[in-house]
Amino acid sequence: MTMLHLNINAPRESFELRVQHDIPLSGITALVGRSASGKSSLLRMIAGLDPCEGDIRFGSEVWQQGRKVMTPAHRRRIGFVFQDIRLFDHLNVTDNIQISGRWQTQPVDPQILPEIIDILDLGPLMDRPATRLSGGERQRVALARALVAAPRLLLLDEPLSGLDPQQKERLIPRIQLALKRAQCPAVFVSHDRAEVARFADRSIEISHGIITTTQDAPRSLRAKMTDRPNTATFAGQEIYVPNEWAVKAGDDVFFRLPAQQLTLTTTDPGQTSAAFCAPVKPIEKNGADTAKLVFENGQAIESDVVITGRNFCAKGKQLWLVSPNVTFVTD
Repeated sequence: MTMLHLNINAPRESFELRVQHDIPLSGITALVGRSASGKSSLLRMIAGLDPCEGDIRFGSEVWQQGRKVMTPAHRRRIGFVFQDIRLFDHLNVTDNIQISGRWQTQPVDPQILPEIIDILDLGPLMDRPATRLSGGERQRVALARALVAAPRLLLLDEPLSGLDPQQKERLIPRIQLALKRAQCPAVFVSHDRAEVARFADRSIEISHGIITTTQDAPRSLRAKMTDRPNTATFAGQEIYVPNEWAVKAGDDVFFRLPAQQLTLTTTDPGQTSAAFCAPVKPIEKNGADTAKLVFENGQAIESDVVITGRNFCAKGKQLWLVSPNVTFVTD
């Protein structure tokens, strides 16, 4: 797998940022941590906007090597969506999106612009002045502008900050689908762990300029859409699928279960208001509390849910896995 290789350091006001890490150039990687921990600074160094010491490589391409090699920001073919959404307020949506073509050096798939506009639901807004856009609309326009420029990497600095929960619910799937269509990996900054659980394929936690932990997202599960609206089945159970993710009957839809919110019970919960409830069998790993949970359809996830009464479970008794939330993803 192609990697973004980082081995850099730079003094900050209250600490020294020191990062040595390889970030997979696939899917979405989150940089998480408290405010002023170095997340946004690292993003700007990757983009070539802020100075640092060390080495940065994009696959086999050297972007920085000490002080001998320094590829300027405009030649790295990076898309950057800033926290303070920078649109040209004297232009309408169409002109804001197309203006990136003035600096574009690579040809764009002629289908990608209309598809990105459709995915981000910008069609009704194309003639609207930027000054008449809501926060969520401005965020979608900024994302479209970055993606139609055919970047090799998209950097997003707290792209959902300032949006209410309903706006986030609508925007997250659209961002994921747009990135998949553009075949563009992304690194985004956030301090919201719930947002990261919904959004990212992996997370890197930074504290005082140093990476403290890295974690992959839970494995995706696959359900199948039925001929009933917004309904999919998984292991004989029904799952509600939001409009943004609903596809035609018979198609697959992918989802994750937030690891921190899972509950195991030995009693059939029957009718429950939880978003997900399905029979499952645990397979213990080396006698530890962490287990592989296998569903009746053969799909499985790793879980760090504490399983009590392991001897009872080992005798083949049925368990049910319950989750209050389901996170849908592109695959």
